[in-house]
Amino acid sequence: MIIIGIFNHPDRRTIDLTPTVGEGDNGGWGPGGGLEGYYKFIAERLKPYIDTNFRTKTGPQYTGIAGSSFGGLAAFIMAYEHPETFGLAGCMSTSFWWDNEVELKAIEKGTGPKKDIKIWLDAGLNEYEMWTPTERAYAILEAKGWRLGDDLACYLDYNGSHDDASWNGRTRSMLYFLLHKKQLEFEGYRLVPIWDPSQQVLQLNQGHPPIIGPEVMYTNGLRLTNATPALTPKDRQVASTNGDDPLVVHIAGPGETNITSTFDSITASIKVVSYGSRHLPGTYECQEADWSRPIDADFSDSSSLPLAIKFGSIPVAYFGTTYDNKNVYIVIHVFNHSIIASEHVKPWRQDGVSIQFDARSEPALREGDQGWSAPDYLLVELSPGTLGSPIALSTNIDKLAKVLQTEIKIQCAIEPGGYNVEVSVPVSYLDQQQRGIGTSSV
Repeated sequence: MIIIGIFNHPDRRTIDLTPTVGEGDNGGWGPGGGLEGYYKFIAERLKPYIDTNFRTKTGPQYTGIAGSSFGGLAAFIMAYEHPETFGLAGCMSTSFWWDNEVELKAIEKGTGPKKDIKIWLDAGLNEYEMWTPTERAYAILEAKGWRLGDDLACYLDYNGSHDDASWNGRTRSMLYFLLHKKQLEFEGYRLVPIWDPSQQVLQLNQGHPPIIGPEVMYTNGLRLTNATPALTPKDRQVASTNGDDPLVVHIAGPGETNITSTFDSITASIKVVSYGSRHLPGTYECQEADWSRPIDADFSDSSSLPLAIKFGSIPVAYFGTTYDNKNVYIVIHVFNHSIIASEHVKPWRQDGVSIQFDARSEPALREGDQGWSAPDYLLVELSPGTLGSPIALSTNIDKLAKVLQTEIKIQCAIEPGGYNVEVSVPVSYLDQQQRGIGTSSV
């Protein structure tokens, strides 16, 4: 193969790689709309030059276009709208969100015969906001006749973020799928918990989003993701699924069950465990403080923090909580010897801490979703080491979030070998969430 790397000036990226002007400032990316002109440059100037000066096969079945982020969007549109030029499209972390998903709406409404294009779609777990519209693109293409493993590939990268290193790590699989000469040989299908694919059980109550990875395995180590797995719980009193995200499992009640999915006549199954009927797992008694803590992130003795957050068997952070008559205090010490934190980067795109604070009474917790799926929980996200650290503070009630923005106190400070986080949440918030039950059950 011959790879042509096209330089794109950062000031031109939004304009050249998007199909429409978009609305407002487009999340800070500025106006777009120059993609058709960029396609003409490639198709009418660059490609003829390459075909004249290099030993190429010029047909669309031998010609691909690939990119990441806005480049993924551009690659998808150029191939989909111009199959006479490009028969292969590598679309990595594709910005399908652009202009209210204008491209997804267009292809969904489009009519006519299926186009002769082979398409690769992917996104990383750490950029899940990019994966959700990728799922939708996959579903639209599947409904129009594309088939996973034949002319369509979808890949959820469990370690992937929105960065060059992640795209580099997926490039081999993308190129293999688009350029392989022999028919792919199907080897198997399985369901795994995406946060630890080595496990055989999906725990719905461990704090991670309860997402299943439906893995389709082929020879030569190629793994694809079935983005429309039709997950089916055996006992819907324990777990449920819905159409909002076909990989997500929701808590319905206590107990355990199995979830199944079928691909190419092969049925895969995974055991799912919800919380126990008598108590919530992983709970411990929150100690009452003798005085109100100063919110200064000044604590260095991590041994005084009773709970460990582990990666495998290795502690990566410790945390603890106390309370008094005014606030509940959350203190966290994170081990990190190479902190990456920038002033203008969102917390979930760099090193940081995410606190999901669910203050409902224990009976309410047992009866409904927890954590990530809960209807009313407080989300606090922040990054270390920058003045005026970026803080994401939100609830599912906008008015409540604005009130809490002024009442919650947050500090984050770097120290040798890591950083400290300290948060105070007013008891009045707990009272409101528990609807007058009080704080005795917290």
